[in-house]
Amino acid sequence: MVPQKGFTKYKIALFMNYKQMSKDFNICLLFLFFCYLTSSAFSEEGLSNQKKQVSSKAYELLASLEASAEINNCDETISSAKLAINSLKFSEFEAAQINNVLSYCYYLMGDNESAVQGYKDLLEKKSLPNDFHLRTVQSLAAILVEEKRFREAAKEIEDLISSLRNPSADFFLLLANMLIMSNQESRAIHYLEQIEDLSLDPTEGFEERILLAFFYAYEKADKDELAVRYLQKLTEKYTSLEYLRHLSNIYGKMRRTSDQLAILNLLYENGALEKPNDFETLIYLSIEEKNLFSAGKILQEKINNFTAWENSDKYNLLYQIWFAAHETDYAREALENAARLSPKGDHYLELARFYASEKNWPACSKSAEKAIKKGLNSVALDEANLMIGHSLFKGNDLNGARKHFLEISSETTFFDQAQSWIQYINTID
Repeated sequence: MVPQKGFTKYKIALFMNYKQMSKDFNICLLFLFFCYLTSSAFSEEGLSNQKKQVSSKAYELLASLEASAEINNCDETISSAKLAINSLKFSEFEAAQINNVLSYCYYLMGDNESAVQGYKDLLEKKSLPNDFHLRTVQSLAAILVEEKRFREAAKEIEDLISSLRNPSADFFLLLANMLIMSNQESRAIHYLEQIEDLSLDPTEGFEERILLAFFYAYEKADKDELAVRYLQKLTEKYTSLEYLRHLSNIYGKMRRTSDQLAILNLLYENGALEKPNDFETLIYLSIEEKNLFSAGKILQEKINNFTAWENSDKYNLLYQIWFAAHETDYAREALENAARLSPKGDHYLELARFYASEKNWPACSKSAEKAIKKGLNSVALDEANLMIGHSLFKGNDLNGARKHFLEISSETTFFDQAQSWIQYINTID
């Protein structure tokens, strides 16, 4: 029986939480999940296959013990299992099945050491069928992985393989996964290649697990070019948003910007991007690849959707995108929002420059005045006074213009321009 206590949260993490699927995706959880998927020794299929090898009395006992364990009635289950084993009325295989339930109950009770020892004792019985050995070593490995005892798990599996006459590919795959977790990537790849050498016709699920193991082994070994080949095969063969997300991340790691952007766009179009950081990556990659309209559209959408993004920095970025894309109206609106939300006057000063470039002098003057009111450093303050003076001059308010030009400090680069304007006003006033 493969331990399942507490595994629900791992399954949820795998399917629901891309929040960690990027670079820091927890490889251990993924392999635990594959252990979890393996059919229990007491699944319906397992029981029907084993019924041929056990007496009806043993079968009924096993079914009863299983039902008792599943409702966490472990004390009674352990007592009944020990009594049955000590009665010496069951065959070696039947007793092994009972011991399996016994170890599982120890696990459910939190006595992992007793569970581990129980599973290890079962593996010592070499006369038992290979499929029973496989389920037992999977159960043992699941507990050892939960306790991060990866090397111990790998050694148990490797010792078992060496003792079996014809170990199946499942043993090699499980061993490879444990070796990856214990940072022995080269040895893991060796065993994965042995699976390939067996010239099997694997089921779709098993082939997926082999490809995934190859990918993680090569990625952990920092062989990204080889890792990405297996991940590309996974995305081609199996419909999985998780694989696409991870492919995007590894493309980013390899600086394959265009490929990463293509994957992110595909995820975005299918509503599969969730984290704000993923949207930021998509936006910045779009900018880098000169897809400015796409970047602006996505950023505007996310500002509308994410409350935390409705701030002056995000609006300023939006302004820069639209300005670079020559979308003047969108740029102006974004900059107005950035200026409105900013606690300082710098964005209003930028807005004044924007209006000056459009020769919208009243709006330029008004924005510069708001910039001064919100607060500027001394240099920016002089620039704001210069723009107000220029705007008032264009509106024929010569006295008002002169007043603002006189506000400009002699220590800034704007002083000479201000003096020239004052001299010119004096000649015509």
